[in-house]
Amino acid sequence: MKKAVHKAFHHKAGNKSKSKHRNHHRVACNVCGLENFQVDRYKCLICVNYNVCAQCFEKHLQSEQHSTGHPMVHFKVPDELFGRKIKSKDEITIKTMEHLYGKEQHEDIPCDNCIIQSISGLRFKCDTCPNFNLCQMCAIKNTTNEKHKPDHPLILVSHEVIQKLNKKNIELGDPLGQGAFGTVYKAKWSSKTGRREVACKVLHIPAGIDSLKLEKSFLRELSAYAEVDGAYILKLFGYSTFQNENSSMSYYLITEYMTKGSLTDLIYNQQQHERISLRQKLCIACNIATGMRKIHDHSLIHRDLRPDNILVTDNYLTKIGDMGLARVLDEYLDHTQIGCKRYMPPEFYDTGMYDQKLDIFTFGLSISELFTETQHQFKENRIQIKKSSPIFSDLIDRCLEEDPRYRPTAMEIEATLNLYLNEFDSKHSTGSNYSTLPLDEQNKLVCQFYKAYHSDAVQIIAKQYPPIKRLSIHSLSTEKSHDDKSKTKCKCCIQ
Repeated sequence: MKKAVHKAFHHKAGNKSKSKHRNHHRVACNVCGLENFQVDRYKCLICVNYNVCAQCFEKHLQSEQHSTGHPMVHFKVPDELFGRKIKSKDEITIKTMEHLYGKEQHEDIPCDNCIIQSISGLRFKCDTCPNFNLCQMCAIKNTTNEKHKPDHPLILVSHEVIQKLNKKNIELGDPLGQGAFGTVYKAKWSSKTGRREVACKVLHIPAGIDSLKLEKSFLRELSAYAEVDGAYILKLFGYSTFQNENSSMSYYLITEYMTKGSLTDLIYNQQQHERISLRQKLCIACNIATGMRKIHDHSLIHRDLRPDNILVTDNYLTKIGDMGLARVLDEYLDHTQIGCKRYMPPEFYDTGMYDQKLDIFTFGLSISELFTETQHQFKENRIQIKKSSPIFSDLIDRCLEEDPRYRPTAMEIEATLNLYLNEFDSKHSTGSNYSTLPLDEQNKLVCQFYKAYHSDAVQIIAKQYPPIKRLSIHSLSTEKSHDDKSKTKCKCCIQ
């Protein structure tokens, strides 16, 4: 179990403003002490007045008072839960939640511990185990089994996983960008607690498509991805659908607005005075890796992980967006748009069969672009790195292995990046003049540290994640026949 650790660098990622801006949770994190934070808030239903910011929650940090296995509520929006206004000063306990949501029916969602086939009342999902749900009684008992452990976080969820919003409460503003699936606008959303600045992705579905069937599959897929909440996953507030005059359908997806735009914007549109350090880039890479690991923990594949779909806040907190869209729209739209071609791995073109290692490949290209500020070359369905990264070049090479078997897992990548970041911060967070140095000197210090620590780090990671031995040609062909059964077939690649 991890205990709370105060770090100067952690607080720089937050916001200690006393502003009563409606995007700030007007509480303090009981783990790191951060006040009026903008990241998501987790409130314990057992401990009195115990709140955890999303970054501490992701690290499973706890104190003597609080166990990470306690049931909690997740506030994506300050003072609002499941479309209902709840004031910060209100007492938030199991009893109050039972009063508000105790009559909800979770059809066809069984408790994974007892004999209940459809949970009635409060439902808690495990934030670690995929598709693991408990009824209120089993959650309070802190039930465990072979997979679900007592320190796994439990989150209260509503029967309406994705909230359906009234289109009249959404006001579109200026366009922010055009993507494979539609246009993203800056927008205003009138929620239960006031008007909020959000992003709205508008998807247009041509006439002639079975709209009811599409909406059903659309919600099913998005609901699966909506279960993957976290500090490094873009928040989805809700959706709206409506029919146009020409019988085509339009979907609004309302997400949080990320002030610095995409990682692409950050890399290529930064001004000289806004240049970001290698350490900050490492923090960004850690955020992406944690988000990707969480997606993979839930047996999901992003399918389109690249700088355009990675969003950044004012304080450089980074989140993965476009969750689930590639899969749900693949059946209905132009398949060639699913996943930007220049980021796809060899197996995407060679066999059309892929698994989570596709995300590892696109992650490798993304952090290569982040660290070098140079995009790779793409020709004849193959990529070529044009500029070697000053740090983590060997990790990037492993992510880009032609044979997906030899690419690292998301868990190993997350552990590797965090190992370097934590070690660097432990040496330079206190009693160091790092923060006062010019940017070039800061980057030089990071490179020197990386070179000096690299040998030790490789050995530490190798003990936790032993390298996979290279197989003979015969072994590869035998394994491949078994492996392909668990992979997804991409319809746009197989003619």
